[in-house]
Amino acid sequence: MGFFFSTSKPFNFYISRLFYRIIIPSIIIMAIITQLAPWIANKTTFTQCLRTLNTESFIILGKILTSFYAAQPILPGVSLFGPVWFIFDMILCYLTFPILKLICADNEAARSAKKYILWMGLFLFVFRSSLDVCFPDNQFVTRSLLRVTPLKHAYWLWVILLGHQLGVYFKNLQTTRPAGPILLSSSLLVYIGCASIIFWLTLNFSINDKGIVTGRFFNRAFILSVLSYTALFIFL
Repeated sequence: MGFFFSTSKPFNFYISRLFYRIIIPSIIIMAIITQLAPWIANKTTFTQCLRTLNTESFIILGKILTSFYAAQPILPGVSLFGPVWFIFDMILCYLTFPILKLICADNEAARSAKKYILWMGLFLFVFRSSLDVCFPDNQFVTRSLLRVTPLKHAYWLWVILLGHQLGVYFKNLQTTRPAGPILLSSSLLVYIGCASIIFWLTLNFSINDKGIVTGRFFNRAFILSVLSYTALFIFL
């Protein structure tokens, strides 16, 4: 999203895309899933779901849409919308585009502000999550991380700024074409290296006594994860 973000397009352009491409289709799909929730949870038949309006579940759906909390159970013990958490974060990102437009402007003050935010985000998100991944049982680290946990929703804004910075870098790179093959090969090596290290760490340090993978090193803000998906994006 940040890579293709353009400061020349008006805010209304992004708001219209937000409604017609994200909000309206998401509400329609979530409403269908809500009506069919008892059938999905094997609590009734498909035809019974079509005949009876699932009023209580629709009330809960309204709470989910207004609270931006996708993990709330739509039925007792049944949570169907946890995997679509990113939709709410994407909506927040779209609504902050006027601020992003100021930060991504082509002037010295905006470039300085963006550089400062990128470095601060590297510390608050990547460094913080990397400590959490490497020292999950350390009480000092855990207590320190709680102080910045409310900033987790701002992580995606930082990712958008990072993508925009990559876009600016690629535009400047067009004037130095010989660096292209070197950049592509280097990004591929970084991706393979980081992905291999994450795989090795998972096999050796992320499997409990029952043989279940905990996914500890698949944290999206872990330094190796950030490097791997950034390198993959550059290569592609």
